[in-house]
Amino acid sequence: MEYPNQCLLRRIAIRCTRSRGPRGFFCLQVDRRGSMIVDVIRLVKTLNNGVTLKPKHTDFGSVGLVTKLIRWLSPIDDATKSRLTEERWNSVRAEFSVHQGIAEGLCLAGLIGWIFTAASVFRPIQPWDIGIAFGLMVTCPLCYIFAICFLKTFSSAYQRWADYSTMKYAIPWSTQLWWLYAPTAAIGAISAIGRLAFPIHLN
Repeated sequence: MEYPNQCLLRRIAIRCTRSRGPRGFFCLQVDRRGSMIVDVIRLVKTLNNGVTLKPKHTDFGSVGLVTKLIRWLSPIDDATKSRLTEERWNSVRAEFSVHQGIAEGLCLAGLIGWIFTAASVFRPIQPWDIGIAFGLMVTCPLCYIFAICFLKTFSSAYQRWADYSTMKYAIPWSTQLWWLYAPTAAIGAISAIGRLAFPIHLN
């Protein structure tokens, strides 16, 4: 953004005040006196880089309320924010956006597929099948993502995926994994054991 020559800035007083919640902010105060021309917009973008991280995925409905609550309970630390730049997002999005779409398809396939299988093959359907379906809803896409990372250099590919998912939802990947995916997968495993060991037949 270009500014006219008469817009001269001599002194820039920057007060950096960051809230302790998930929404950090910078306050920029500018005195328009003197002889130095400053691109204020570029400066503000530089200051905000790595401080305020907005999700790339739009929150919808009740699920959006849950994700906002998780962001508030588990904010991204400043060290992680500092490297999650727009360039990083463009890079990991180009690498994983297609895989993300496939993983979402596997998510639905695991959920709907097991309900259909239980109703048609392992009938009668049992309450345990609901837990199994939710477990498969997360384990199927996770297995796919882990397989993709194993086909590459696992540690670096896994870190890139973690950055992609973190920036997409503005929730740390570790929080997504241990707060959401792991408990749901555990429920699925327990339900599978329960179906085999303690079948529930509804009349």
